[in-house]
Amino acid sequence: MDFRKTAEKIAYRYMELNPENEILYRAFYSGGIRRGYDYRYEADMNKIFPEAKIGDEATARCVYLSDGDGSIGMEITLFGTTALYVNGEKLFQSDIFNERNNHISNRLNVPVKKGVNEIELRFKKTALGFGAIFGTHLAKWNYIFMNPNDHEQEGCIYRLNDGEWLPETYSWSADGLSDDEKAKLLDPDNVKARKLDGDNMWIRPYLGGGSFGHWNYPLGVVMYGLMRTAELLEDKKIEAYTKAHIQRTLDTFDYAMWDKDFHGGSASLHNLLSSIDSLDDCGAFCAAVEEATLLYDLDSKKVCDFVADYIENKQPRNPDGSFCRQNQLHSFHNETMWLDDMYMSVPFLVRRYKLTGDEKYLSDAVNQFVQYKKCLYMEDRNLMSHVYDLRHDIPTLVPWGRGNGWFIFSLTELLDVLPKDHPKRAFLEDFFKTLAAGYLVHQSPDGRWRQVIDDSESYLETSCTAMFACAFMRGWRTGLLGDEYKASAEKAALSILANCVDAEGNVYGVCRGSEFSFSNDYYKYDLLPRDNDTHGIGIVLLSIYEVMKK
Repeated sequence: MDFRKTAEKIAYRYMELNPENEILYRAFYSGGIRRGYDYRYEADMNKIFPEAKIGDEATARCVYLSDGDGSIGMEITLFGTTALYVNGEKLFQSDIFNERNNHISNRLNVPVKKGVNEIELRFKKTALGFGAIFGTHLAKWNYIFMNPNDHEQEGCIYRLNDGEWLPETYSWSADGLSDDEKAKLLDPDNVKARKLDGDNMWIRPYLGGGSFGHWNYPLGVVMYGLMRTAELLEDKKIEAYTKAHIQRTLDTFDYAMWDKDFHGGSASLHNLLSSIDSLDDCGAFCAAVEEATLLYDLDSKKVCDFVADYIENKQPRNPDGSFCRQNQLHSFHNETMWLDDMYMSVPFLVRRYKLTGDEKYLSDAVNQFVQYKKCLYMEDRNLMSHVYDLRHDIPTLVPWGRGNGWFIFSLTELLDVLPKDHPKRAFLEDFFKTLAAGYLVHQSPDGRWRQVIDDSESYLETSCTAMFACAFMRGWRTGLLGDEYKASAEKAALSILANCVDAEGNVYGVCRGSEFSFSNDYYKYDLLPRDNDTHGIGIVLLSIYEVMKK
């Protein structure tokens, strides 16, 4: 099997599916129904129609443009009596119980078809309220609903009883704008350039289709993998694409922060950085930004300083300095510690150390592993528990494959820069070797690891297999691990090529993004694999790089 050819196919397939594109400029109505701080749409019909009386009805319409058949998660918080219709089918009708308990949101799995999906909400005013908040079931997840009369304009139309639909459709197009004019639209100080003639009408920028220019943690791993692949193959096209993606995130940062403050609620760009409240929002992608800065000398100081300030001064921590999840918009994560957060922080911290020479970043990274071992290491199984639940003061005791992969892979990132005479070096090397031995015994005969590492009924999973292969090769190359680990990594990489990548470079068998559970069954039966999931593409590329590295 040809590792180089496979890496090339994966990289080019990813770029084909997520091509470089232009920023989209759209008209935006800043009144009426708009997204709030948690990125859901706020339809408070009492505010929109203050003249409404008890028993009056209102209707709101919008469309969701889907790239394919499937479903989206929605959450509705009621102000009063509400019904939801999607493509003409009633999917939700409030009742006396959820209207009375309107502090509890209602979660729905909404089927969608490829193309235009019509969404209609019908409200009836009661003494309790009038309207609802609706949209993404995950805070900050960037579902954008479009005007049914103009699919290039974000927002809803609405009416009271059988009255006139509001707001009037405002026809505007960015066609014909010069590059200089578009650049002015991204200048935070040039507010006048973004104001349109209509009341409450503005020009707002959005990212185009696919993942190009987006900022999130799986894409941070993809960018890292593409950088290493460009190096391995000496491929300038992959390098240029990666630089362009990262540069887009840097070029839009200032505007996004202005947009968040000016329009309030949610920003049209950088939905994570502009509403930062977790390591997921910043660390992994910014580690890729730092890596690109080291390789390509990008001007990333403002963004990297912003992320460093969050991690060092604002990210919630336990009394021992270890990272935890608290006060998040995605409240299910609150009062927990996750193995994943080692990758969401440590690669950033070690590169921050490289760029600044400030040892506080290195000390912070070291302390995370020291403290996380105390809470999450399962000595009797020689594996790591995915999550520690601080509310219940117990670990979940589920050794999720990718969580363990995040952990040991991040440990190799730290060991790569940790001075040989560091007082915690021996401790971390011993821990690395202990974990590696624990993982090695669970490698399946075909070379892969399982979704729940020690559960023989769970499926063989691609991303954790790639992570263990990377860690084993790095450990072998530095002399910490023996030849059996090199053989294990090569077997894993060959199995990925044979079972998880097709002739076009599509990647299979990657577990989707997770929540957490105390039960293996959640990981085995709910967290099913997806094709070309970005949680796996980058790390598969990195595993090929590590196996081929001289």
